[in-house]
Amino acid sequence: MGEVAKLRLQVVQAEMNDLVNQANGLRRNLDQLVESKHALARADRQTDDPALAAGADIRWQKWADQRRAAINTELAQVMARQDVCRRRLKHAFGQDQAADQLLAQQIVEEQVRRRRKIDYES
Repeated sequence: MGEVAKLRLQVVQAEMNDLVNQANGLRRNLDQLVESKHALARADRQTDDPALAAGADIRWQKWADQRRAAINTELAQVMARQDVCRRRLKHAFGQDQAADQLLAQQIVEEQVRRRRKIDYES
């Protein structure tokens, strides 16, 4: 019983770890996107770049805004899955702790039973 509870806990912990890594990756993507957008805004607008003259920067900013919205949506979904996983993790942790306590109680009861048997036989 205790081993099963430990395995369940480890599975849910691994799942939570994956979700945390996903969320961190999405946050990094957002940070990079925002930094790129700020870098473009800081760039010297006086260059004779034909791409800028053709409006490539405006199209890139529109794409960046769409991408940011998509990343934020995905991040919200991952965070919602983290909430569900957090509840499962609490439950699995509780089961693991209960199994550990039951095992400890069984060990103590077995020790008491052995002592009584030794005392009875002597």
